[in-house]
Formats: sequence, C-alpha cells, structure tokens
Amino acid sequence: MNDYFEIPTQVMFWDEGEGKYAFGIGYRDEVICGCCGGIFEIEDIVAETPSGQQPIYSYGDDWADLSEEIFGGEYPNDYPTRGQV
Repeated sequence: MNDYFEIPTQVMFWDEGEGKYAFGIGYRDEVICGCCGGIFEIEDIVAETPSGQQPIYSYGDDWADLSEEIFGGEYPNDYPTRGQV
C-alpha cells in the first residue's frame, strides 16, 4: 500500500462519474468524497483522470468550507442550526 496522505488532508479530486472535480478528504491511499461520502482509491482516481489534468490538488494546511459541495451548490439557509433539531 502506498500512503499518499499521512494525515487527513482536504483535497480537490477528479470525479470520473461526474466529469469534473469534487472535494473531499485524502487519507492514506483513499479519498472520502465530501459530497456523497463515497471512498475512492487514489490509484483509481489517477487512472481515470484525463491526460493533461492533475488528478488531485491538496489544499495544504488551510481547510475550505465544503458546505456548498455537500449541498449541491446551494447553501442550506432553511436547515436548523445546532441545538434546534
């Protein structure tokens, strides 16, 4: 097993099924999708990325808000906040 990420790292990765980049968490040799929660092997992402495109971009130490990706590009203003459920 080749560990690409030693610690959980926020990434943008090529999603072959959607034909675009998605956001998630890279850890060891996998990426957990921030939208669907699916787990993707990094080797599969690399193999499915079109030639000339980078398969995975790391956000480094700064973490971005995944809310828009998780909620399909629309911020959930009408969802209850913590403690209101």
